[in-house]
Amino acid sequence: MAARWDMGGSGTDLRTRQPDALSRGCALLVDLVLLSVLDLLLGQVYGVATPAWSPFPLGAPFFTWVSSGPALDWGWQVLVMVAYFGVFEMLLTATPGKLLCRIRVSRPDGSRPGWAALLVRNLLRPVDALPFAFLIGGLLVLLTGSGQRLGDLAAGTVVIGAQDTASARLPRLRLRVAVLAGLAALLVAGSAGFDYFGRPPLVIQGWAHGQTMLGTSLAAYRLGAPAWGEGSVTYPVTYSLTSGDTCQGHVDLDWAGPLSGWEVQGGDATC
Repeated sequence: MAARWDMGGSGTDLRTRQPDALSRGCALLVDLVLLSVLDLLLGQVYGVATPAWSPFPLGAPFFTWVSSGPALDWGWQVLVMVAYFGVFEMLLTATPGKLLCRIRVSRPDGSRPGWAALLVRNLLRPVDALPFAFLIGGLLVLLTGSGQRLGDLAAGTVVIGAQDTASARLPRLRLRVAVLAGLAALLVAGSAGFDYFGRPPLVIQGWAHGQTMLGTSLAAYRLGAPAWGEGSVTYPVTYSLTSGDTCQGHVDLDWAGPLSGWEVQGGDATC
């Protein structure tokens, strides 16, 4: 049997009792800050440094390419956003921002949304986020009269204030919190393992993006089997140059600790 919130009136349509814009804005701001921190941390583990335009570097009177810090690709950032909002809402019907600002997701009649509805709600979140700063979602919240963004309209959900859920109890709340904690532990453990054993090729890829391998003549490269040492790893590399020539060499990386990760220490090439 589906659990219901105690609203003091069964069957009440809550679309006419929406939280104020300040509460929703507060929740969105908190969640976007947390999501930005999560993207930053994941980018340091799974991201690749990419070229970026920099005006007047070191006093040079022209634009040039420089290497930015490692970051997740846009598609992965969208996936992280959907996972962040989706997992929290599917387990707790509220994200950390919503919990802090005392709002949560519900069905219009006050019942708890099913997982399928919450999945649909968050799969459409990237559309609501367009073109920036959740402009489409924000406009729909203001214009629909029911405070529903596109994901809510498709999923049949609404966002309600804590005053309407004062006595709400999620079934198996301890189990849901334990699942959330377990997922967080798996993410941390998996990321720590990947940071040491899986990240070196991404560091080399970022190094290549910065055009520091063989200058601007590098067209492509291929890594061989790594040779691991204590806090170090060496990759044999086959370089393909824009001239059509092929070079053989290696790249050395040292482990600088969990905060700094792998750093390229040098290498050579014989053409």
